[in-house]
Amino acid sequence: MRIAMVATWLPTKVNPGSGIFVARDAAALAALGHQVQLIHLVSPALDDGRERTYTLGVPTLRVPLKVSNPVSLARARARLEQLTAGADVVHTQAISALFPYMLRRPAQPWVHTEHWSGATATYTNPLMRHGVHTLLNVQALPDTVTAVSSFLANHLRPYRHGKPLVVVPNQVARPQTLTPPPRLLHPGAPLKLVGVGGLIERKGPLLALQILHQLAELGFKAKLTWAGSGPLLEQCREQAAVLGVDATFLGQVPAEQIPQLISDSDMFLVPTSGETFFLGAAEAIAAGRPVVTGSYGGHTDFLDPAVCALVSGRDPLVWAQALEQLAQRTAAYGAQEVAATLPDAFSAPQVAKRYVQVYQDTIAAR
Repeated sequence: MRIAMVATWLPTKVNPGSGIFVARDAAALAALGHQVQLIHLVSPALDDGRERTYTLGVPTLRVPLKVSNPVSLARARARLEQLTAGADVVHTQAISALFPYMLRRPAQPWVHTEHWSGATATYTNPLMRHGVHTLLNVQALPDTVTAVSSFLANHLRPYRHGKPLVVVPNQVARPQTLTPPPRLLHPGAPLKLVGVGGLIERKGPLLALQILHQLAELGFKAKLTWAGSGPLLEQCREQAAVLGVDATFLGQVPAEQIPQLISDSDMFLVPTSGETFFLGAAEAIAAGRPVVTGSYGGHTDFLDPAVCALVSGRDPLVWAQALEQLAQRTAAYGAQEVAATLPDAFSAPQVAKRYVQVYQDTIAAR
């Protein structure tokens, strides 16, 4: 099958972590023998100046796109017409990849995968809520929409008006070798916590520092290493110094280094207020590490209460107590026991096969 995958989120040298899950989908489909062409609708802020490249071994073409510029949208749509002409199916990824096709839908059967966390956020501002509602109407355009979790699918269903909507999860790579958590080897050492994600308000990095402070007040020794960058980076570093907690913010880390960072930890902590899937939490479970995170999001589809704590609200003491209780409850757990709770459906071959079935169903319906 010839697949044209069109995405606004893909890794570049400017932002190597952007859309890594999209790249993995393309690579998994290529590994099954399908002919995959990645087309990156790249914004000026993320453009590294390369027109042709490879992403995880998949040939990739860059098409400039500034979504707020009507002329840029029209140019991108015309270029997409040329680049996807020989495809059996067009597969857009993430909501902003839909915008050029608002001008004219593709001639081929059209599948779209949604990842956008804004679709599931709770908005107190009526204008913001109305704006997001209006924006989500574009979900009615594709022949088939897939969502990375049932949580996200439930938020998108009102905009599909009975048209096909199915759940296809993100891929989660399982380490070839599982290592025991450091605390099993050094019981008296501080608990090593790891966080993975952008340093933005929704992910709760500042709350994570308050949780560390509360743990210290409870007499519980812990240290945090956080991989990810964002607008709160300097504020997080300053706040860690003010609170006197042991926290290291690494900034942007290449995706291939994340599994080792997780394996070097005892537990995963990201006090997020909402996720559509939460790849970082899934990768932590795959590495055999318990997870402490928020109770709202797509990760509730797959996180087993036996090896995770899902916390509501933003009270750092409540979070600290939940973390301490989970640490005690799982103190004797081996990595294999934790990793075994992750569904097999998240493997690369299974996700790719699920997409192929979606393509076939969409083509047949046309």
